[in-house]
Parts: sequence; C-alpha cells; structure tokens
Amino acid sequence: MAIVHRPLKKFAFFLLLLSVAALSSPPIQTEHSNDFKGLKVFERAINFVKSNYVNPRDIDPRKMLQGSLRELAKTINPLVFQLSQRKLRLSLGSEMKELPLPQELDISTLPSILKEVLGFLSSHSLSEEEEKKNWEHLVIQGALDTLDPHSSFLPPKTFNEFRIGTKGNFGGLGIVVGIRNGELTVIAPLEGTPAWKAGIKPKDKIVQIDEESTINMPLSEAVEKLRGKIGTRVTLIVQREGGGENLSFLLTRALIKIQSVNASLIDKNRRIGLLKIKNFQEETLSELERYLNLLKQQVGAQGLAGLVLDLRNNPGGLLDQAVFITDRFLSKGVIVSTVGAGERNEDREYAKPGNPEENIPLVVLVNEGSASASEIIAGALKNLDRATILGAQTFGKGTVQTIYDLKDGSAMKLTIAKYLTPGNIPVQSIGISPDIALDPARVSEKNTDLVENEARREKDLKEDSPTETAHPIMQPILRIRYLDKDKKEEGPEEDDEGAGQVNLEEDLPVAVAKEILVASASLSRQDQIKAALPLLHRIREKEEKKIGEGLAKIGIDWSVGDLAREKPAADLQMEIINDKGEVQTELIPGKEFKIRVTVTNKGRSPYYQLMAVMHSEDPFFKNHEFVFGKIDPQEKKSWSLPIKVPDFLLPREIPVLLAFQEAKNNSPKNFSAKIRVASPPPPLYSFAYELPGEKKIEKGKKMTLLVTVKNRGSGSSEHPLVSLRNPEGEGIFIEKGRVELTPLLPGQEQKVPLQFHIEPSFQKSSFALELEIADSKTGQGFSKKLKFPIGSPLPANTTTFYIPPVFIMDYLPLDAKEPKMNITGVVSDDERPKSLILFVGEDKVYYKENESRTDHTLKFDTRISPKKGLNFLTLTAQDDNDLTSRKQWILWKK
Repeated sequence: MAIVHRPLKKFAFFLLLLSVAALSSPPIQTEHSNDFKGLKVFERAINFVKSNYVNPRDIDPRKMLQGSLRELAKTINPLVFQLSQRKLRLSLGSEMKELPLPQELDISTLPSILKEVLGFLSSHSLSEEEEKKNWEHLVIQGALDTLDPHSSFLPPKTFNEFRIGTKGNFGGLGIVVGIRNGELTVIAPLEGTPAWKAGIKPKDKIVQIDEESTINMPLSEAVEKLRGKIGTRVTLIVQREGGGENLSFLLTRALIKIQSVNASLIDKNRRIGLLKIKNFQEETLSELERYLNLLKQQVGAQGLAGLVLDLRNNPGGLLDQAVFITDRFLSKGVIVSTVGAGERNEDREYAKPGNPEENIPLVVLVNEGSASASEIIAGALKNLDRATILGAQTFGKGTVQTIYDLKDGSAMKLTIAKYLTPGNIPVQSIGISPDIALDPARVSEKNTDLVENEARREKDLKEDSPTETAHPIMQPILRIRYLDKDKKEEGPEEDDEGAGQVNLEEDLPVAVAKEILVASASLSRQDQIKAALPLLHRIREKEEKKIGEGLAKIGIDWSVGDLAREKPAADLQMEIINDKGEVQTELIPGKEFKIRVTVTNKGRSPYYQLMAVMHSEDPFFKNHEFVFGKIDPQEKKSWSLPIKVPDFLLPREIPVLLAFQEAKNNSPKNFSAKIRVASPPPPLYSFAYELPGEKKIEKGKKMTLLVTVKNRGSGSSEHPLVSLRNPEGEGIFIEKGRVELTPLLPGQEQKVPLQFHIEPSFQKSSFALELEIADSKTGQGFSKKLKFPIGSPLPANTTTFYIPPVFIMDYLPLDAKEPKMNITGVVSDDERPKSLILFVGEDKVYYKENESRTDHTLKFDTRISPKKGLNFLTLTAQDDNDLTSRKQWILWKK
C-alpha cells in the first residue's frame, strides 16, 4: 500500500501499523443502537463514497446492495435473498418480504432500502441483541468490498489500534513468530531488540504469555498479546529445542524499528554499489543516505561509478519517502501525479536539482512483488529516461487510500486517487514493464520450469476490478531466460538485517545490472540499453546453453536443427499414473500420482525444443510444464509430472489445456482434457466427554477432561487431531490441549486426556471450552462449546456420544452443462437435523429448516445458477446439539 503524506486538505495520509499497535487508550464510545430507522453511520459512509471515490463511474449501487445483503446472510442463518432488476425478495424462515426497486438504482437510495431490510430482519430474526448491533457495520463492510480490492471497513477495535499506531505509541519484543505444527514458534529474533538481547532463539516454542497458555491460540491473538505500550512488561515461558526445563523471560516492550535499507559494494574496482530497499518507512530516506555515505567511503574520492537500486519484493509504504528518494536521482521532471475523484485535484511532485546522486548511472531491479511506492520510483526513472529497468512486470497497485472516521468508533478505508507516472501513464492494474525481462528457469526431473509463470497481480485480486485499458503493457526490448538456483521451500528464513554481500553467480539479475553499468557510463536509459545490447545477447546465449546442458543431464536433447521442408505431426496422449505404474481415471487426495503426457511424432521431420505448459482456471493445475526436447520422426517421448495431491483438495472435474511451444514454430495443436479429483469416503467423528472422578470444578485444581473419539464413517482418518481452546481469555489455563491421534479406521475409537485449571482470580460462575475434533490435513471435523459450572455439582458422568449430521447424496455434481441444475440429497442425524444451508461461492442460495420435531432426516432439493468457470459449493447442516457438518466441492461450468 502506498500512503500519501501531505496536508489533509488535499490527500490524507495514514500508515496501518496493526501488527504492532498497542491497545493503550480507553475504548471509543459509540452511537450505535438497534433502531435502524436512522442508519446514520451507513449514510455517512455512502456520502464519503459519493464525494471522494476515485472513479465515480465505477460505483455500482446494485453490487453494493448485493454486497451488504451477502454479509447479512452470512451472519443470519435463515436469511436468503434474491435480487433482480426490479425487486428484492427476502426470506427469513417462513417470513417473506418483497421490496420494489427502481430500474436505475442510485447510490443515494441504498440507505432507505437497507432501512427496510434491517427493520424486517429486526422484527422477525431470533438473533441476539448484541448481534443486531453489528448489522449496520456488516452492511457497510459488504458495500465497500464491492468497490475495489483496497476499499474496506475498519471495525472499532481495528480502528482504535490504527489511531494509536499513527501516534507512534506502539511497542513490541522484536520477534517474528508463526504457528509450526500447531505451536507458537519463534521464527527469528531481530537483532538489538528486547527478545534478541534476552536470548530468545529461532525454533523456541512460546508456551505461555503472562498467565495465559498459548495452546491452540490463534496467531493474531498471540501477536496482540506480545505487543503493547512501550515500557510495559510481559513474561514468556519458552520451551527450547532439545527438551529440559522451560525457560522464563521477563521482557520490557520497546519501540521496534525494522531496517528498510541494505547496501553492499558489488564491484570495488569498478566502484559499483547495490542499494536494496525492502519497504518505505519514515526512516527510509535517512537510512538510504547513511548507506550511500558508507558506499562512497568504500570507493574513495572518485565516488560511485554506478548504482543498482533493488526494489524486488518491495510492497510499498509511505509515498513521500519514495518521492524523496526518486528526487535524489533526478534533476528535473514530474516524479508522480496524483489525480483525485472524477479526474479532479491533480497534484504533482517535481524533482529538484542539486543532489550528487543525479550524476551516478543507475539500473533498477523489479519483479512481480514490487508494488505501489516501488512502482512510482521505477516508473519515474524509466519514463524520464534516467535508469534501465530489469526484471519482471510489477504488481500494478497505483491507487491512494485514506481513512474516514465514521464517528461511532469505526472507520472506512476508501480509494480516493490514482497515481500517474511521467507522461500521465497509469500504474493501476498495469504495473511497470521492464526494459530487459529476466525469467528464472529451473531444471530437474521433479521441478522443471522454463516458462514464466502466470503470477498473481493487482488485476487478479478481485473480480470486475477497475482496470486501466488505455495504456497496454509495454513489451520488453529483450527477454533473457536464465538458469536459477533451485531453492527448496523450507518456510520463512531469518532476514539478513545487515548490509551483507551479494553472490553474483547466484543472483543473475544483480550481475546483469552490473554489466549494464560497466558497458555504459551514461545517465540515459536509452544510451545504457544501446551500449549493453550486444553484451545482453551474449548473456542470453550463455544462459540458454546452461539450460540446455542442465536438460541434457536429465536426458532431454535441447538442440536446434535446420528448418525442415515438411512439418512434424503429433499424436498426443495424457494419462494419470499411480505409484504402481497403473493408469487411473482420477486423482485421490492424500496420494501421489504422475500426470504423464506422451508425444509420438508421426511426421517426417523432427520437433526441436518441444514443450507444453498446462493452463487451467484451477490454481492447482496451473503452470505445470512437460518438456520433451527433440523428437525424431516416428519417435515417442513421455514426460511424467510427479504430483502429491493435497489431503484438503476438494472433489472436482476440471478442464486443462496443454499449450505447446516448439523452436521452429511447428507446435502441435493445443490439447484439451479433464482431470477429476475423487471424493473418497470420509470419516465421521462422534465423541463423548467426561471429567472422571470429579463431582465439581474447583478453582486452582488441575482437571482432566477425558474425550472419547470414534470414527463412525466409511472412510479412514489418517491425521485425527483433538484440540481444546479457551474462548474466555484470562483465568482459564489449558495445560494439555492438543493431541494428535493415531489413524482412526472405520469403527475404531480412542480416548484422549486433556488438562486445564481455573485460576483463583476467575470471577465468573461458569465457563466454556471449545473442543475441536478434525483431521489436521483435510480439515474435516467439527467443534462444540462445552459449558461447565464452577463450584456447583456436575452432572453424572455419561457415555453419551454426540454425532454430527451426515449428508447423503446420490451423486456429486461436478460439471454443469445447463444454465440451471438441481442439488438434491438428505441430511441424516442420530437425533434431529435442525437446518441446512447451501452456499455457491459467497452467496447463500438456499436455507431449509426442519419443521418436524422428531424426524431424523431433512430432505433438500433446490435449483442453482452457477457462474461460468469454478464454483465453490458448501453445504452446512446443524443439529439440535449445535453440531455442524460441512460438505464442499468444486462445480465447473463451461
């Protein structure tokens, strides 16, 4: 996100520091009530959108209304709505309401429509009063989410944290944490911070924060407890790798500054330096100046002869810092223009002469992770002919957001302006094109990647996002494919906060940037490219040779012969092969397979450098490559792609397309097929629980909760997990709350002892624990709140088993051939299924209540209208014990 840093009368600035903000100010008083006649907060939000949204023509009132209704439907189970051109129909169980709509819906009419909607819901919904207080916020959230990927609603708690963060009153311990195998784990302490000074180490398990256990604590909650006001203290109990006694650390929170600039001298003889900017913070310019001085000291009186500015994977930050830094390298010209709502209020930032860096030749490195403020720098230096841009097309985030206080404790983040680089060229949804494209390639039998993957960028964040179409993506002057080091994905690594040294053999983009600076001492981008092109062509030839040698090691002939008079002809085949070498009709989650593509050359001339790339709307089947190389006439070659199908992959039947490439433009026609992912028989968990030997729960006493888990389904559970979570906060301490069971075959059961105690300071007369039983790989399972009194006699221990509802469907529809299709089946339960809901994507399309008080089944039969492409379907059913089952699958529509 780029944040504007200038007076509020033009464009407001704010920096969201939610990850480190402390909750130290008193709670904000709100004006909320359950009287929906006013909807003052929603009206205020709508007025801000009308007056300030960057693209008024992109505001779609009907989509905003649909978004508001969608958020309400997610919260209010019985609510289903149908929105047509002229009317809105609401169903709330047996209650119905129709509202007429004007042909052309205007944003100003939304408050009056939603007042009627909320009035109807308030009169007939069984929701708790506390839930009703949140309805207006849900309406705002849904409406804003339809505008663009960056406009959003900030609930009171989030906004309160944000306000404190902008005042600078935030602190932390200086540790990067994550969840590893279900445990809160230190990824890395940052040098010089309280955690680093105290001796916290990577892989330490934080088992307790102050008086609260971290077992099954969500990461966001743990981070919130670790941060706080500067100067306050927190106690961490840590379990170190290798066992032994737990360690206790009493730490004082401090202001944590994350270094945003690194630098190194990559060629001392030629006096070429590297500056890497990770993001743009308040101190980035001063850090850059400090590192520039260090580099100048290292090269001596002659000064720097060239500089590589590395903006790869820089997500942005404060715009003013990006402008200041760009100005260091420019003597004149517009750095960036900021254009407000309806093309109004254009504001320009100009470069001013006088900085010594204006005379240093410059090359800029970017990639698909370079966004926002990074793109402002790259765009200005490219369009003003100041620097050569190397790498990949950037992310394409070119809009400005500001925060509006909604006066009830909440706020909204709204896109109010867009950036234009010199020449009035937009960034939004387009990005900055490199002059020289650098495509990393990897070669191995398991992981060959020769073609640039389709990366996720700004334009992919949300369907129907506004896109600048007047300025197409500019093609690079030259594209270089190079053999990259095949790094294993081992999770987050500790970031190097020091200057460090660059290995030019492993980082070819930096090496190419250096060679461009060696080839030309010109300050002009065009002169740099012209001087370097012969060298760049030689680098490309050298890298292609390396790739060919790497392919030869795995048996692929990557040579290129003469153009033949006759074209080759291909016979194509694609198969799924299991670990026994047998051909299969479908993939099974949790198993390993190979997708084998075979090409037989039926022609009289060879194929050269033949390969295929798999394309699909399904991310799992996207960007896979099949490499064949040279295939002589009548020769047959196969490429087998190993695939480990994730346990959680939902049933689906998805079209895929093999797009072929060949060195002589003799590619076979694209090959289409469908790949089916099976729906294996699922486990069905039931459980019983007791507090053995206990007549009542006493404070301070360790209690054992004995849970018996049984698999009543027809399928096995390979990774069953039982976990206990504390939803109450302080005063409830879970000592043993996470147990992984051995695989549960159908009909088997296992007993699990969990332990907790109640602190003497706990004031309530009762408490709840949340028990979850699920397969840790597939996510299949359920959770239930267990409620207990304190000090009162407990009910007699029973062996009652609680069983969630079961879905019975004759078939699972995976392919929609008609505009509408039926979804039918039955929900069965040991007692009584209470209700059923069907979601298609985010839209609730069907709700049914069980009118019978004794029937153990609930039939469902409804027609849906799936959209084109992938449709994510979710069925949920709840019984009288509030146990909820879920069935999910992917439906494909042509």
